[in-house]
Amino acid sequence: MDPSLKLASLTTPSAIFIYLNGIILPVISHGHHVVSLVWVVSRE
Repeated sequence: MDPSLKLASLTTPSAIFIYLNGIILPVISHGHHVVSLVWVVSRE
């Protein structure tokens, strides 16, 4: 794969969104967002 294309694919909004939700948020919140999500779903 062309390096520039690979870089572009890594910097798409969806890739950033997945990266943030999959890596950064769990580290920062230590699972708090998961608890919040379960709480919101359980309210429905």
